[in-house]
Order: sequence, then structure tokens, then C-alpha cells
Amino acid sequence: MPRAGNDLLIRRAQASDVDAIKDCVSAAYQQCIARIGKSPGPMVDDCECACLHAKVETDEIEFWFTTEENMSSKKVLLIGFDPAVVDFSKWPGLTAEKLLAALEGDRAILAEAGYDARLCFVDLGDTAESTVQQALSETAFDCVLIGAGVRTSEEHFLLFEKLVNVVHRHAPAAKLCFNTGPSDTAQAVQRWV
Repeated sequence: MPRAGNDLLIRRAQASDVDAIKDCVSAAYQQCIARIGKSPGPMVDDCECACLHAKVETDEIEFWFTTEENMSSKKVLLIGFDPAVVDFSKWPGLTAEKLLAALEGDRAILAEAGYDARLCFVDLGDTAESTVQQALSETAFDCVLIGAGVRTSEEHFLLFEKLVNVVHRHAPAAKLCFNTGPSDTAQAVQRWV
């Protein structure tokens, strides 16, 4: 059987996989439902009929199915200020290097726990919204964390509010969580997913 990276087992779908394929189709279109207010055509089509027809009638279309134990890990987007734009005078003892090391450390902790965590660094507001929107358009995230640096600073309150609304608009199914600093990100994520 073909294998993808990280020991992911891939095999040809069978008739017994139809329910799982239907679940996959449903999960794939959940954001569409939130945006258009109804189920799109691929969700209401007869998945079982389509799957079996594709398998029996032609070799051009193949459905592949990954084993349950190796299905994708929870995807987490970690939003925070780019260390290059942070005014560290507000946080004595913290430097760009220490902040980056803490964030990378928490990302590594999440990876060890089975999460697919991605860092999304933003500026002080010029392109922050579009940067987050771009990151959210690349994959469906199960959880989005907006860091304490963005959230707790009065001068960045409006940016925080804008980013919450970007997440709400572009990832309505994602859980939101918040850390208290650069070293408790993993705990914040694990509270929700």
C-alpha cells in the first residue's frame, strides 16, 4: 500500500468507506455552509452512488482513504506580532530572540502532542488583517490563538478586535483561544482542541 510522510497509510477506498467519505465531504464543506447558508451540491449529491460509480465505471477517478489512526492532526494558527516590530520596553527582560524561542518552543510542544501548529506573524496593523486572512485561506484551522502581545496592549486593542473579526469571518468553525504570554500557548490551545 502507498505511504505518505509520517507513516500515513493510504489505500484505495472500498464500499465500506462510504460513511467515512460522506463525513469527509461534510467536514470539507462546513465553511461553505456558513457562508452561503445551505449545503452545496457536492454535499447533497448521493456520495455512495458517486463513489461506487467512480470505482466501478472508470479508473480515471479514484477515492483514497487514510486510516483512522493517521488522519490529520488538529490544525492550529498561532497569531502574534512579528518579534521585529515589538516594543520590548513594555516587557523587561524579553527580547526578540527570547520571544521567538518561546513561540518556537510552544509550537514544538504542540507538535509533540500531535497538533499541526503554524506561526502567523503580523505587523502593527498595516497588513495584519490581510496576513491573517491569507493564512486562514490556506487551510481550515481547528483553533486560532491570538497572542497576549496583541490582546493585552491598550494601544493595539482595535487591531485585536479587527483580528478577532477576521478569524470569525474566515474561520467560523475554529475555536478561539488566548495565552497570557509566550510560554503558555500550548496550554491555551489544549483547553479547546
